[in-house]
Amino acid sequence: MSDKMGMFIVKTGDSSKPGSRLLKMVDLSVALVRRGDEVLTCYNDKWGAFALPMSKRREIKDPNARDDAGRLEDGTDAAFRAAAEWMGQTLVDTPPMIMDMAEFQQSDRDSVWKRYHLQVFEFRVEDDYETHPARVVEWLTPDEILDEGRRPISHTTRHVINELRSKSLL
Repeated sequence: MSDKMGMFIVKTGDSSKPGSRLLKMVDLSVALVRRGDEVLTCYNDKWGAFALPMSKRREIKDPNARDDAGRLEDGTDAAFRAAAEWMGQTLVDTPPMIMDMAEFQQSDRDSVWKRYHLQVFEFRVEDDYETHPARVVEWLTPDEILDEGRRPISHTTRHVINELRSKSLL
């Protein structure tokens, strides 16, 4: 599959029958903001749950190119946007990408299956760092995020934290 295609073909049902469907590719940058042992989670109104700061990578159109050609926004830039939105400030230090993952998931919001490509970037802040007071955020440990009794926390957030843990990145 070409990175530029943004779609993935999946056979459905009996493989002897013709037909397939295209699954939409969703490229996301996740900002893992760490304060000591805690991780920043923010309340996402669209999801109705706390989640890691994340943003879709934007399609940037080139007005001088033929056929509306464009490019996908750099993952680091999208991570900066996601972190800055919840931290309430500009950021300077380029975060390392600590995990790149692609998989199929059903969107809880619209119940549509999509192919998600997540790149996780790690931002570190001082232990006494406080977020902007106008933001609804909570600093949680990975154990607290993975605690199924603690709600509402998005499935995507729990999945990312679990994957980071399984790779000894958290």
